[in-house]
Amino acid sequence: MGKNLIYYGLILFLLVSACSKKSEWTTKSETARDYFLKGREAQLSFNAGKAQELYKKAYRADTSFAIVPLYMADVFYNNDEKDSAKIYLLKAYNLSKKASRFEKLIIENSYTRFMGNVEQAARIEDSLIAEFPDRLDVQARIAQKAFQTADYEKCREIYFQIIEKFSDYAMAYNMIGYSYALQGYYRDAQKYFEKYVAVAPNILNPYDSMAEFYMITGKYHETLKFLGELIDTRHHQFEQNKFLAAVIYLKIADAYKELGQFQKAVQHAEIARTYSDHVPGIHQINNFLFYLYFDFNDLENLEIEYDKIKDIIPRVESNFLKILLKIKQKNYTAAEKEIDDFCSKIQYKDKNYVKLVSILEGELAIAQEHYAVAADKFKTAAGITGDIYPAKIQNKYYISLGLDGKIDEAIEGLQNILKKNPNNPVSLINISRFYYEKDEINKAQHYMDHFLKLWENADPESSIMQQAMELKRNLEEY
Repeated sequence: MGKNLIYYGLILFLLVSACSKKSEWTTKSETARDYFLKGREAQLSFNAGKAQELYKKAYRADTSFAIVPLYMADVFYNNDEKDSAKIYLLKAYNLSKKASRFEKLIIENSYTRFMGNVEQAARIEDSLIAEFPDRLDVQARIAQKAFQTADYEKCREIYFQIIEKFSDYAMAYNMIGYSYALQGYYRDAQKYFEKYVAVAPNILNPYDSMAEFYMITGKYHETLKFLGELIDTRHHQFEQNKFLAAVIYLKIADAYKELGQFQKAVQHAEIARTYSDHVPGIHQINNFLFYLYFDFNDLENLEIEYDKIKDIIPRVESNFLKILLKIKQKNYTAAEKEIDDFCSKIQYKDKNYVKLVSILEGELAIAQEHYAVAADKFKTAAGITGDIYPAKIQNKYYISLGLDGKIDEAIEGLQNILKKNPNNPVSLINISRFYYEKDEINKAQHYMDHFLKLWENADPESSIMQQAMELKRNLEEY
């Protein structure tokens, strides 16, 4: 799933317990070891609540078991409980002197990253890779780093080697699937997402990844059917794993959004909220609703969602959303000033920073009808890889081109999007509009018919549907 392509917690070196030996962990208590391994397996199944219960039992069984408080800290960290994470991370760090060399390096790597010493953490990670190159958890970390740097071929090569030895290492199939999807190799991606489901049929995450594949390729009705059946057959698991339950309902909401069924999208996002009992999950749901209202030009609810989310998300993201809100409010002078402030406050200007700033500048330009500038900014943003849904920015780029008079280029670009996702509603309505402007009425009508069939149950009051109805009337009157 989108938010869990790679494990982004405190611990960079994670592998399912089936792929490691019990003797690798320093404790004299077999009870503590068993609880720890079961907890780690639960955590890698995205069941953080169960994992934390098992880690606590492991720690009670052996309070000198250094790696356990590290994993407890990791759960707290991912639940946005930073103070508790720091307490248990410090416990792990103080206990690490009696741990094995491998455990010691894992703990030191996590500790230094948490304390903000990125360079030292990187050196420790290099030591782990150099000293333990044959460990599968180290190999998996190398594959993850390749994924993060968009070296998808290397990522797959390493994971292929891992599953040759450990065919039940489920997360490898997930990562291979996403690496193919990010390159647009959808047949290969589907094959490995299906293998992920087959290898780990009793956990929820493989089904979420499979549904995300359906969404990427525009199979929105298949997404609803697939996840509806999952709810019917696996609903008993939702109370055990509330995080993934929330994610699944949010994926249903996303499918309804792409079908123009605004109210159903909101309803399912609210169901997701009932399962989300921790800050990151609430953040994810509010974030979805913010962009939903942004796309549908619902300014009143957009302001409400921003007020809910602004104080619980990272400052960079909060400022980013605040600028988008000011643009939607047509407060362009304030938005421009905020963009300048946004640029000045970010110290680490990596490619993600470039992408965020380009999106903001593009949104401001298109709102002010400066279409050439918008096209240039969205082109920059679209050129930065790593987005599982690249068409969102690509659409803005091609629409800006078309509005700037470069209609043929816009049509060609939108056609390329539709080759990968023939049901992309934004691409369909805009390619119809541009063909209409070229007086190619049959082609405009073809794409309009496709859009209207896709959105046959859409909410009529949405801004996109109103735009479509106006274009439909123009085509009928031509």
